[in-house]
Amino acid sequence: MSWLYDQLAQQWSIWLPAEAVEQVKYAGYYTALTPDGVRVVSLNTNLGCNTDNWWLQIPSNESADPDQMLHWLESVMDQAELNNEVVYIIKHIAPNEGDCGRDWWTNYWKIMKRYQNIIVGDFAGHTHADVFKVTYAPNDDGNGITPIVSTWFAGSVTTFSPNNPGFRLFTIDVKTKAIVDYTEYALNLTQTNLDDNPVWYFEYSAKRDYGLPDMSPSSWHQLSLQMGKNQTLLDQYIFRQTKGHPGGPCDDSCRKSNWCDLWLAPPGNSSVCGM
Repeated sequence: MSWLYDQLAQQWSIWLPAEAVEQVKYAGYYTALTPDGVRVVSLNTNLGCNTDNWWLQIPSNESADPDQMLHWLESVMDQAELNNEVVYIIKHIAPNEGDCGRDWWTNYWKIMKRYQNIIVGDFAGHTHADVFKVTYAPNDDGNGITPIVSTWFAGSVTTFSPNNPGFRLFTIDVKTKAIVDYTEYALNLTQTNLDDNPVWYFEYSAKRDYGLPDMSPSSWHQLSLQMGKNQTLLDQYIFRQTKGHPGGPCDDSCRKSNWCDLWLAPPGNSSVCGM
């Protein structure tokens, strides 16, 4: 893979520090501290979390932690905690039990649980859809579960049937660096082709239009519970996934599938849907 990683390192070197560039050359993951004190951790989740990576289907010591990324991640998070830093985690494929190897997912989840207090932003792509997911951990007393991380998927500017293009702007608290809102913008591709004139429009504000008190995992958890009781709210969420592009009909089975996809159960739990 050195041919790919070297090329990425060369192109990304215009904004990454030298140490991060060397990390990219090794296995495509890196960390960097921004000038305003946010620790950005960029994971290469094709290592451990891509069902199309057939090398991961071969049982081996390497498949549990390809290129030692999880060992590296734990050391980065440990040092960030010691330095009183806050962390944004970015990746393409969001880890989950379905896409990841079982051992990889379990160990990644343990890291998220251990360092949840310093993770103030968790971002992913891959789906090309405007969705979110909440990761859970069992309570210490064994009674129930608690949301520990909320992951935001902004969708994509590139078209992906049946999605319209879109992009997202995050609003950040200057002092804490926590995410306080995001605003979504979209492009009606059908109208753009008819008019030969791309017009980006404001679609919605997460905090305002979902009625969130803040952007914490607990707030997104409460929103997911409301969607289970409020069909109109759930339908709005499904409509926004494609940036307003009209999809096919979504019946009760479709709605339940979208609702259950909001939750990432702890390792060993098949689902937390309907809790």
